[in-house]
Amino acid sequence: MGLITLAFSAYVTAAVCSLVPAVLVGKEIRAEAFTISNGISITFDIDPAGVVFACASSVLWLIIIAYSIGYLKDVSMKNKAIFYIASAVCQAAVTGLCFAADLVSLFLFFELMIVAAYPFTALGNVHCSRNSQLRYILYMLISGLISYIALVILYPAAGAMDFTPGGCLTEDVFRSISAKLAFLMLVFGGSTAAGIIPLHSWLTASRNSYAPSCAILQTVSVSSAGAFCIFRVVLYVFGPDLARSCGGMDILAWMAIITIIISSLIAVTKTDLMSKITYNTLGQQAIIILGVCTATPFGTAGALYHIAAHGAAKIILIMAAGAVLLDIKRTQIKDLEGIGRRKPITMGAFAAASAGLAGLPLFAGFVSQSNIIYGAVNAGRPAYIAAIIFGSVLTMVNLMPVVLSAFRKVDDTGSAEAGKTGVFMLAAIMAACLIVIILGILPDAGLHLFDASLMAGNSIFDPLM
Repeated sequence: MGLITLAFSAYVTAAVCSLVPAVLVGKEIRAEAFTISNGISITFDIDPAGVVFACASSVLWLIIIAYSIGYLKDVSMKNKAIFYIASAVCQAAVTGLCFAADLVSLFLFFELMIVAAYPFTALGNVHCSRNSQLRYILYMLISGLISYIALVILYPAAGAMDFTPGGCLTEDVFRSISAKLAFLMLVFGGSTAAGIIPLHSWLTASRNSYAPSCAILQTVSVSSAGAFCIFRVVLYVFGPDLARSCGGMDILAWMAIITIIISSLIAVTKTDLMSKITYNTLGQQAIIILGVCTATPFGTAGALYHIAAHGAAKIILIMAAGAVLLDIKRTQIKDLEGIGRRKPITMGAFAAASAGLAGLPLFAGFVSQSNIIYGAVNAGRPAYIAAIIFGSVLTMVNLMPVVLSAFRKVDDTGSAEAGKTGVFMLAAIMAACLIVIILGILPDAGLHLFDASLMAGNSIFDPLM
């Protein structure tokens, strides 16, 4: 079943990546899949923003499935077939979400993704915690219901709300209090999925008990999709001017700043590796939101590029933690001394991913975060800059000691990459590490994701100089 899912993921990845050349030359690709009712249909529109997220998610999905094949053969997870089926459905839903042409289509694919991602919580819960599963269902149902009410409020006046760079709503529609309320409700839904504080409890409650394969897929799908939905709502439905005028963008920005600060400080106190990674993920998602809130071309491009940059680095951290867990059955930091001697490739990739998330030069995170900071400079937002720098410093404080500890003490209990790290797992970790490094040195290598990100920013705001 794993190989079939891997083949499906490879097909989706190839199909998505084949769209990049057409998008880069400005070709418009739009198609109506089917009609739901009078005036409501599922419509797809291939644009630069959608291509960036679709390419990033599909390539990372392919890597994750390869890793999962190697990981799951050595663990006793029930219903592995359900895991692979759910991953295929979830990837299809995320791809549909990327290319949704309007807010209604986006909402439908987002809800499909939420349902498809539930098995990642239920199957991956090693300790069978009903509380974490209940929180996932409760948070997602409430956020979905609130987003649906927002659509009901807006649809009579604005229709399906086709995504338009700079916003599709007019000032006449937005003057009403109900439209401003709808903006906050839609942002609430996306922020819940992205794990923005104080809407993060579902993510942190369940992550500690996840099997790594489930944790990675849940993160790449629900969390990243939540950030992308905020990107669409703010910049393609309401537009930066209307979002700023109602004060909603400022609220969103301060939620992101608070998330970066609090999640970074909490991560310092954690002694479990998966917990550190979880809280670091919250801060990285918040950096994407801050890029959106700069309301500048470069800040927007950086936010979009950071979806790919931090996604690749993030899955390395979780895959490395999974490899360690599979080998020594522990993820407490104090138990990881010397593990780098046994697993130099795994922990070397962990070090590269940590550097990328901290925004160090020559790694993908540097490109995205430097553009967000440049956008914040242009927007005159020193608080944004301070928050990103603070988050970068705390990322180093949180993750680099793990690397130093792993390589400081000599462990003679095994040879290089000793333990149960198989070929599939090693290949996946190395592939993700190459992405982090290549995208940091040559941002436009391969799929030209940075160029597409700049095109998206350029289409929303004034032409880049």
